[in-house]
Amino acid sequence: MNLKNQLAVAFIISLLALLGFCVMAVFVSMHTILALDGTIISFVQGWEAPMLTTIMKGFTFIGGTTSVAVIFFLSLIILYKVFNHRSELILFTVVMAGANVLFITLKLLFT
Repeated sequence: MNLKNQLAVAFIISLLALLGFCVMAVFVSMHTILALDGTIISFVQGWEAPMLTTIMKGFTFIGGTTSVAVIFFLSLIILYKVFNHRSELILFTVVMAGANVLFITLKLLFT
């Protein structure tokens, strides 16, 4: 498969993901998703255990602002010093900044 086809497939998958997100957002705003939400909550709470709670708190810590910043800068250093991937540094930085802009925009839209 050539690059043009790969990009087309990636774009279509992205559009489908966006469509799914929009449908879910409409269902949430109309309060029609509450039954599914309750079912999922009950299912997940059935797994509740002290060990799993500790593991999930670890993931929460890793996803915090400070941890993400440290991981980001360590990744930049490794990409630059070890692998000499300068163009990937720019891409990685743009993706991280774009993700933060997207997260903030979604928070503003849905709160």
